[in-house]
Amino acid sequence: MSSLFDVGKSALNSYRQSLAVTGQNIANINTEGYKRREAKLEEVTGSQGGVTSLPDQTGLGVRITDINRSFDQYLLDRARTAIAGFEKLDVFVDQLKELENMLLPEKGNLGAQIASFFDSLREVAASPSDIAPRAVSIEQGKSLAAGFNTYASQLEQLLANTESVMEDSIETINLLSKQLADINGRIMAAGQSGQSPNSIYDLRDKAVNDLSKLTDLTVSYSGRGVVSVKLGSSGVGPTIVDGKQSIATGLRKTISGMQPLVRSGGEDVATNQISAGMAGGLIDANKAVMEALKDINHLAALMTHEMNRQHRQGITLEGESGGNIFSTNSMTLSTGASNRSEVTGEIFITDPELLPLFDLTATYSKEDNIWTVSGAGFDTPLRGSRQVTGPGFSLTINGEAAAGDTFHLSSLSGAASGMRFLLEKPQQLAAASGLLIDADADNLSDADIDVDIVVPASKTPLPRLDKVLLNSSSPIEASEFMRDGLVAEIPAGSGPVALSSFTRQASAKFQISELELPNLTQLSFKLENTAPVGPFTFNVNYQSAFPLAASTSRWTDTAEVADMLNKGVLIDSNGKSLVDYGLYASGANGALTLTTSRGNFDNSDALVPKLSIGSGTIRASVKDSLAASDLQIFTREGRHIAGTVLTNDQLAEIITAENGFAEQAVYTGNYLNQTKPGYRNMSIDIDRSSGMHALTIGANGTGA
Repeated sequence: MSSLFDVGKSALNSYRQSLAVTGQNIANINTEGYKRREAKLEEVTGSQGGVTSLPDQTGLGVRITDINRSFDQYLLDRARTAIAGFEKLDVFVDQLKELENMLLPEKGNLGAQIASFFDSLREVAASPSDIAPRAVSIEQGKSLAAGFNTYASQLEQLLANTESVMEDSIETINLLSKQLADINGRIMAAGQSGQSPNSIYDLRDKAVNDLSKLTDLTVSYSGRGVVSVKLGSSGVGPTIVDGKQSIATGLRKTISGMQPLVRSGGEDVATNQISAGMAGGLIDANKAVMEALKDINHLAALMTHEMNRQHRQGITLEGESGGNIFSTNSMTLSTGASNRSEVTGEIFITDPELLPLFDLTATYSKEDNIWTVSGAGFDTPLRGSRQVTGPGFSLTINGEAAAGDTFHLSSLSGAASGMRFLLEKPQQLAAASGLLIDADADNLSDADIDVDIVVPASKTPLPRLDKVLLNSSSPIEASEFMRDGLVAEIPAGSGPVALSSFTRQASAKFQISELELPNLTQLSFKLENTAPVGPFTFNVNYQSAFPLAASTSRWTDTAEVADMLNKGVLIDSNGKSLVDYGLYASGANGALTLTTSRGNFDNSDALVPKLSIGSGTIRASVKDSLAASDLQIFTREGRHIAGTVLTNDQLAEIITAENGFAEQAVYTGNYLNQTKPGYRNMSIDIDRSSGMHALTIGANGTGA
């Protein structure tokens, strides 16, 4: 039986501890990260009694079983989301204020400098023979170029500052992630005692709150209070803290801005989950500054292009044609951030005045072995295998590219920072028109005349034949062109030349992984424009080719599958082989390709060639057959040496000075396919699959 004094003593001890907890709360009211504590009281029950005694119902007093910590996950998540949103806007606004102060000073901004330069040109136009306004215009032009340089330099410095702060933020995220992982370890160790490690929980929540100032997060808690942290508020972002493990975050600078990275599987994987916090604000600010710099560069390039074009049409005070008035840097080339190969490229500038005033992207298609250069101002993309030629430039590719690799080309990048005013003397300003028209004083009418200056079309020199085609007669190494047109020239003094044009057979190509290859069971396809068309179904199970092999044996190479198909070991449901249908198979490096000598493969969704692998299928990449192109050989004077008869429209399109023909070239077909004697005693042999012979007969079937 408990005594009254024992009950009172337990109460005094319990409430003394409760008051101590309250005092601790008051003492830490301004301590960062501290959460309010509350003592949990519990009755101390009496004895349960025995066989001959009743249980004591009065109890033994009260005791404190635990010190609970105030915690509400929902409210904390809401608070962190608000903190991340505030930090993002705060940093973004600070950066935009710097950008605004830079672009919109009280006086002397870029707009005012451009206006001053054009005002000085108007003074020159009003008095073109006066040296004084010309000298002023020269100084205004130099000042304008220097203004573009200054703006570009300031924007580039602002970009560098933003990137530096972002790198510090990423480093802080990594430090806090490591700290959280360490705290998780301490929570696990403290949890072994069964007591709540409240002070460690405070450290945990403070570290998470500090992280939320840098980026938006998704935080989850285990039953023991261990946290798992993912980037982003979507809940599907990459994990940066998992138990006692932290995952490093990184940063990559790309042509489009700053790209956050997360280490995964030994590789840095890009993530777009950072959309708030200081890091999110810096990413958005960086994009805004890059857009401003891009606009400044575009203005510099556009002004340079238009001013140079106009100035070249005028006459200087010394009677010479005007030259360029401004210059900017040439085109820049950068590799794609996600390239998977070591491919490189080189840019050759053929005419700076023709460079496109917009950004270009070159993308590689491994299937077609073609690079495609596209841009906002191109109606038709540029294409090429190892070299792509565009307006004012030529792109040369070095190395072996992977599918999807890209290059970024820009004639705008660095235009403002590299802008220079080229004229040094006032006399070099071309203020007079290159064409003056005056009405004769004796004219009897008031007729007007309009005169336009016509610039002759530039000639594009054709490349040498050996630079376009490989020195091989094999169809495998043949070059494939995107469209008809002039290809190359045979230089004077060349030795014997053999040219061949091949048909392209229809093909169906399967790409098979090492995991899929052992499980091949069935090949199915259908043909078009031939007979029979199928559909055809071949059993390509390994046991069908090698019935005596062990049951565990499987295909190990696509070349082995192709060999069994070609030899007729693997047959279709009608007992026929691929060769019986005019098809041939080839395999290497995980690829299995079928080609047909007749017709095309059906490429419809339901009947496209397929390989079955258990419950799944592999669909083929299909190419239709192409007829051989006609070869046409001309001299620069327009003499048609070999080829086929062309229409007047075709000849008018081909025989032009722009295509490399002489200015006065006239078409002559007298030597077309003439072998004995050939043009200028050339030795010419022509072979066609349809033959080269002709026989003239009369109406009665005999010789005419």
